[in-house]
This record gives sequence, structure tokens and C-alpha cells, in this order.
Amino acid sequence: MVDLSDFRKIKARHISSKDYASLCCSNTIADAISIFQNSDEKPGIIIVKDGDFKIQGILTSLRMLNHLENHTDPKLPLTKDLVDEIETVNEDTTIVDLLENNYFNNSTVATVDSSNRLTGVISLHDVIRLMHRGLDQAHNELLRVTPIVKAMEMHAKNTTQGIAIIDDKGIGLFANESFLSFLGISRYQFVNRHITKMINECNIELPISSCKPTYNPVRGKDSQVEMLSLCPIINDDRAIGVVGVILSQDEFKERAKLVQRVEILEEKVEFYQKELSSLSSSRYNFNNIIGESREISSSKRLALKASESSVPVLILGESGVGKELFAHAIHHGSTRRSNDFIRINCAAIPKDLLEAELFGYEPGAFTGAGRRGKPGKFELAHKGTIFLDEIGDMPIEMQVKLLRVLEEKEVERIGGTKQIRVDFRLITATHMKLDELVKKGKFRGDLYYRVNVLRVEIPSLRERRTDIPLLIRHFLDKLSGERKRVEWRMTEEATILLTYEYDWPGNIRELVNLLERVTNSIEPDTIGIHEILPHLDKPRAEELALGPGYFKKVAADSERKALIQLLEDSGGSVRKAAESLGVHRTGLYKKLKKYNVHL
Repeated sequence: MVDLSDFRKIKARHISSKDYASLCCSNTIADAISIFQNSDEKPGIIIVKDGDFKIQGILTSLRMLNHLENHTDPKLPLTKDLVDEIETVNEDTTIVDLLENNYFNNSTVATVDSSNRLTGVISLHDVIRLMHRGLDQAHNELLRVTPIVKAMEMHAKNTTQGIAIIDDKGIGLFANESFLSFLGISRYQFVNRHITKMINECNIELPISSCKPTYNPVRGKDSQVEMLSLCPIINDDRAIGVVGVILSQDEFKERAKLVQRVEILEEKVEFYQKELSSLSSSRYNFNNIIGESREISSSKRLALKASESSVPVLILGESGVGKELFAHAIHHGSTRRSNDFIRINCAAIPKDLLEAELFGYEPGAFTGAGRRGKPGKFELAHKGTIFLDEIGDMPIEMQVKLLRVLEEKEVERIGGTKQIRVDFRLITATHMKLDELVKKGKFRGDLYYRVNVLRVEIPSLRERRTDIPLLIRHFLDKLSGERKRVEWRMTEEATILLTYEYDWPGNIRELVNLLERVTNSIEPDTIGIHEILPHLDKPRAEELALGPGYFKKVAADSERKALIQLLEDSGGSVRKAAESLGVHRTGLYKKLKKYNVHL
């Protein structure tokens, strides 16, 4: 619920709407007409994006009517001259900033997150309506607050503990006899006076912005020191006042212990909630797919289109190319992103357990079954997405049951008697050629046609070599951040070797593994060819087109450059250079002579 009490604090993300459709600039006027006419929930606008997923413009129903009246060719693509311009703002921009900077010249703005990804739209009408709601909320606030204060006053009158109520500005509203007696003041001296003028030691932040209680030592009229607990009164997630309670020293100690135990439990609950959320949600989006080559850009565009629908998607690619990363991104970009993303590897689960994992089971369904039963992955994916990795390894008998679930959208637990309705989006992936498996009778043809509605093929790393330097830099930066050390750097020669002279049979997974092994086994921050060679498998290294002699030459060149740089950093002092290397000066002189480096 948006707090309208302070209009200046309301941000764009609080009121941005998802009531829009999106098309690519390669789509046509006819595609836009179809969306306006045939959508069950007709969108007010269509956001048009270019090939790089950047916002190109906006197409409203009014602009569409103009196109129809002007008999615009429906086959024309949605270029900039056929759509209206639209301002984009960060979703954390305040509504006041939007109004003061005239962002609503075209009546509508688009909101984007920190990754420049579209998150919603806001119209000027939305802002005006919000302002009216704010006035209504302010008008009704007193009606909501007054009963709360009255109820607390009744409680305070019937207890011997010292209790007082102040408003969110620190002005006294009510205090019972025990509270007034402890301070030695009258009711007249308390009401409508600021709390700090009655209690000099009071240390409370006013106006109240925190929802956490504070404790202050206070001295009574008899010089007796007790603790004053100041706890905010929360209404609709906002502090509207404070309750002050006089606590004895013993009461305060017991309460402090209880608060500490509660805080520890809250931390544990928060930790487990985050862990549970990470297990059943997508962790990656399209921005996590690193690469600018034509091949990977084409795959990303197909995946983005797939995210805009709910039909089954088949992701194809060799092992290690990032099929699961694409599945995460498709779910994250879909309308189901707020629901669970359930993933299961069909090749990693034994045949006898796969059925129980997918469909769940009732209590006592088989030996070892839990007493409470267990929901299957399809049930857990209700309203969300289920990702079946390595579907080519699924046993043929399980394929029959999967086909029925896809056709009927119903599952039956093992040992159960009732059908459970499920609504999920299916994404599958495999490194195998399913059409060949169908010919061999190892994969059902009818299931193949059900899962192969939208197909996204991910290129191997050797097919997108120009992306390898970007990937190396990305993963080295990530490793530096994880280990909290200075930045790793790879020499140009080593980068060229890994980019053009190695075939990467293990794809990106192999590249990450190589970088982890190299960075864990060397001390310097610069990675050259002679640091990489020991970590390449010898048979694979011998297959490289340039041969072993090239490695020796490039390694020698790299070492010579390193020696020259070392001498420059040491001001030409061989002694300092030898000390920094941890070798004797005689050994360093031999190296200099070997590589013909003159002082």
C-alpha cells in the first residue's frame, strides 16, 4: 500500500502500471491492430522496442486510429515515424521530480530499473488520481487514529505501571497517574507540552521515522533512576505517535533479553526466507547473458520473444553453453516472474525417483514415503514456470505421463485418486538432437512436437569467438569481487590464444573452470600464456593450429615484457627488481641476458 501522507516521497515504481503490451520495431501495424482488437485484457498502449531491446517509442489506441483513418499500409514496420516518443525515467524517481521536470509532455512516461529494463508505464491521469487519493487519505486519518489513542488511554488508566502517550511530533497527549507521579508533575504540565521539556534525559528522534523502540534512563522526582521505554504506535505501516512506559531496572533487563532472542529468531527467519526464495525463483535476467556477437544476439532476441508468451520453449545447445541461464532469463522476462521458477535435471535423478519428483506422492504411497506426502514439481510450479533440463534423458515411460500433463494440465500424485489442476509454463533443454532420437524410437514424436513450439538454439563458444574477451573480463571481475582482492588482468597474447586458438569443447563452463584454476594457483595479478598453459589439457593443447613452438615464443615475449615493466617500476634498480621477484640478482642478470634486455 502506498503511503500518501507525504506526496514528495512517492516514487514512480509505486504507481507504475503493467497495463501495456510490447512489440519489436520489426513488427508491423497489422500486428499492433491485432493486439488492440484481440487481447482479452486490451492494453492501453504498446511499447515498441528495437533489436537491442531498447525502447523505441509508444503506440496508443489514439495514434492507431489516426493510422487507420489515414489508410496507413498495415504491412509497414513500427519505425520511429509511426510511433510517438516516450520519456524513460528510473523507477526510483519521485513523482514530484516527474512533474517539476515536465516529463508528462506526451502524457505518458516509461519506468526502467537500474539495468535499464522496462518495469511499467505512468500516465498523467495516474498522478492526478493519486493526488486526489492523498487528499482523501489525509481527510480520513484522524478518524482512524482517534479510536486507537482512546483505546490506549482506557488501558493506561487501569494499570499501575507508568504510561504516557505522545504524538509523532513529541507533544504530550495523555499520561496516567503513575507516570505523572513518578515525574512529579501535573496533568496540566504534561498535556500539549514537548516531551523533552518534561524529561531532560529523553533521547528520541522526532518527528518519528523509525518503527523501533528506544530505551532511555530517566530520573524521577525522588532521584530514582528507571528506564523509559518509547515504542512507536504503528497505523498503516506508519508511526502516528509513541507510547512511553516506565520500567524498573529488573523489568528492563528481562525485556532486553527477550528482545535479543526475538532479533536472533527474526534474523534466522529472514535468512531461511531468502534461501527459500532463491531456490524457487529465477536468479538471472537477459542482462546476465554476456556477449555482443551476432550469434548470441540472435539467440537473445528469440528468447526475449519467447518470454512474451506462455507457449512451451525448447532450448538447444551443447553442454556448458548456458541453457539454464536462458531459461532463467525467459521466466524473469515473462508475466509469471513473480511466481516460482521450478527446475529439475532429468539426467541427474534416478529413474525410480523421477516420477515422485515430478508428480509427488500421497502418504504411504510406497516404502519410505513421508507420512505427510509431498507435492510434485508440477504442483510447485503452479502459476509459474517449470524447467526440465536434459529432457532427452527422460525415460520413455515418463514421456507418456509428461505428454498427458501437457495436454490435460492435470497431475495425479503417486498413490492418489484425484486429479490436481495445474497452470504452468514449460521450458525444456537438451544437448541432444531430439529429432534423431525420435527416428531411433528413443523419444516420443508427439511429445517432441508439444515441447518444440518455440525453439531457441544457443551457439557454442567456438561459434561466438568475439565474445570470449568479454566473458574473460566478466568472470575475472567476478572472481576478484568474490575473493576481495585486486583486479585480475589477462595479457593480450593470452586472450588471443584463448579466443582464436582453442576450440572450447566444454564451452563457457570450461572457460570458467580454467579461470578459477589459474587464479587459484598463481600469485601475480597478470595472467599470461605461461600461466595458462599448465592448465590446458595436453592433448587439446597439441591440437591447436599454431603448435607448441608458438606457445614458447609467446611465453618468452610475455616474460621479456614483464621484465622490462619490472625494471621500470623499480627505477632501473636490479637489486629492487630481484627483491620484488624473490630471486638473487645473479639469476635476474641471466634472465636479462637471455632476453637481450639492456639496463
